[in-house]
Amino acid sequence: MGILGGGFYFHNMSLSMVANAEHPEHNTRNILIGFGLVFLTYCVIGVTGVYGFTGSAFVDFEPSVNLI
Repeated sequence: MGILGGGFYFHNMSLSMVANAEHPEHNTRNILIGFGLVFLTYCVIGVTGVYGFTGSAFVDFEPSVNLI
């Protein structure tokens, strides 16, 4: 939770960082790289969460894992 909370807080700081960038001509590239990395992070967390909470150990819980 700490890493995800820090990532959410970083969104608030990003405008001042972009405004004070050393090389403003690279802002578009840097923002696209940042969005791509955030997208990959959320995808990895989502996929590992689905695989982490499926299996025979969670079948007895309601709602059943088979409904996912």
